[in-house]
Amino acid sequence: MILYYALGGGLGHLTRGRRVLEALGLTRDAAFVTASSYARDPRVTGGIPVVDVPPHLERNGDAHHAWLCDIARDAERVILDTFPCGIQGEVYGLDVPMDLVARLLRWDEYRAAVPNPLPHFDTVWHIEDLVPKHEAALRAHSREVVPLDLTPASTPTIPIENYWVVVHSGPQDEVREL
Repeated sequence: MILYYALGGGLGHLTRGRRVLEALGLTRDAAFVTASSYARDPRVTGGIPVVDVPPHLERNGDAHHAWLCDIARDAERVILDTFPCGIQGEVYGLDVPMDLVARLLRWDEYRAAVPNPLPHFDTVWHIEDLVPKHEAALRAHSREVVPLDLTPASTPTIPIENYWVVVHSGPQDEVREL
């Protein structure tokens, strides 16, 4: 079993995770590990099994780490979504191969909030261009860094040029501007 560690509470990590697993041909061998309230909606997960992160772990990094080590013990591998050390630094010392889906982060802010040593990754798939410091850090802690195109194979049947959807969660000044 492959665990896709998608800890964000909204739709972004899950929808991205589903596209990643589809692009890599892993949907039958994977389960989402998430705290998202949207994870039980098969329209979001595509029927991929879900392991719920207990809510009491949200502010307890040590307990979160112990729980993660326990569930990852029998996994074939763990694919981390976006946050290379986890959302609160809980991803370290896992005795299982790990990969990372990397997207643009506020790298300096993330590293200030989560200064833990980066784990080693077999593969880092970047789905967006990364800032140089972010990319350099990931290259120093992985076997390979490669792009992954998540563009759907087919186009929607509705004329998308007539519709706009802007999804952005922060910071607030950016949300107001959008």
